[in-house]
Amino acid sequence: MKHINFAKLTLALAAVLVISNLAAAQLTIDDFSTGAYSSTLKTGSNTHTATGSMLGDSRLTLFVSCPSAHCAGGGKGLNPFDQPSSFTAKVATKSTPSILILESGYMTYPFLDLGYGYGSPMDVNLSSSYDRIRLNFYGSNH
Repeated sequence: MKHINFAKLTLALAAVLVISNLAAAQLTIDDFSTGAYSSTLKTGSNTHTATGSMLGDSRLTLFVSCPSAHCAGGGKGLNPFDQPSSFTAKVATKSTPSILILESGYMTYPFLDLGYGYGSPMDVNLSSSYDRIRLNFYGSNH
């Protein structure tokens, strides 16, 4: 039976832990745990600013549904069946996580823009410690 040098084993284990911590450097931009808001539109746009624990202390949302002037029912435009679209930024409950939900009505094409740090200057150098952006999707129906 070979004896393993305890100092070498400890050093190797420490190196593995340090490397995995460096590789897993993460910055959460927004976990939607603050700044709850929702909007439902058939046509038009909605702009809202929420404050909270997100990066930059604020989140600006621009939600647009059926921006065309020909969006009324009757088979014309981007919302031929006059269906609503909605988004919700929802904080956690005892049974659900914090989440951002975007729902699209039948044959509608809404979009949602998110901006962070409005109202106060942000100085975040993402290239110094991060090499990718990761989005976590709980589900999708498209």
